[in-house]
Amino acid sequence: MKLVREYLYETFSDQSDPIRDMEIGATKLIKAWFEENGMSEWMTRDMKINSDGEINFPHGFTLHKLSNFPDYIQFGEIGYDFGIEDSPNFTSLKGLPRKVGGDFKFLNNGIKPTEEEIREICDVKRYVILIPERKFRQKLSQAKYKELGPVAQRLSPKIDYKSKHGDLSQKYSRGYHLWKMLEFIWKQRDWDGTPIGAKLSEIIKWDNGFRELPGRRSMSSGAFDMLKRYTDNKKHRYYLDSSGVSFLKKYAVVFNDGKDFSNENNKQ
Repeated sequence: MKLVREYLYETFSDQSDPIRDMEIGATKLIKAWFEENGMSEWMTRDMKINSDGEINFPHGFTLHKLSNFPDYIQFGEIGYDFGIEDSPNFTSLKGLPRKVGGDFKFLNNGIKPTEEEIREICDVKRYVILIPERKFRQKLSQAKYKELGPVAQRLSPKIDYKSKHGDLSQKYSRGYHLWKMLEFIWKQRDWDGTPIGAKLSEIIKWDNGFRELPGRRSMSSGAFDMLKRYTDNKKHRYYLDSSGVSFLKKYAVVFNDGKDFSNENNKQ
């Protein structure tokens, strides 16, 4: 009997709500709604419901194939990303979170709000994503590189060239990195001057030295994308294609590296 009294005292303190503590009423309805919509019990264990009935989560999640939220579903704060996707019967913004700590994704639903309409009702810390995420990331990249300008003017964010090289910061840009990589491949020749290309392992070793990084077994995705764009891969060796040779010639003056690539004999 003593144990029962102690349990009841802990469960129903002066500050508690007996209905909520016993998981009846709205709390029970909310948990049942999440289960019906595919959110497992372990995902809802960190759910908090405040005195106003707002539902808060410290983590993020995405819901699929929803109808409109019932009256007892009102999200408050979501700790990270929040999403509603593939829900043609979802036609109302009622019940959406008032604050999201990451991205707000709203795709393929029965209503198509604008970013401004979403942000008017929800404080979104990062991006509002209303189109397929791959296309959205592509748009971000396009905007980013448009702002950075031509490749020869882009300073690598991974290397602090200004403090390392002072007035050579312009020279040590993304464009210069690419230019030196292509120059390295161009220099790989047989005893009679025939181009022999370079193995990927050789290019990675060169790249590690250029970046002044410890030995890695792979290149960054950005450097590898640049490599593929200006070379041909033949029998596991990389040779400059016509665009690679053209890049060397075009930026020889820009980078002032002392090599004249305008000579026709230098072509591969």
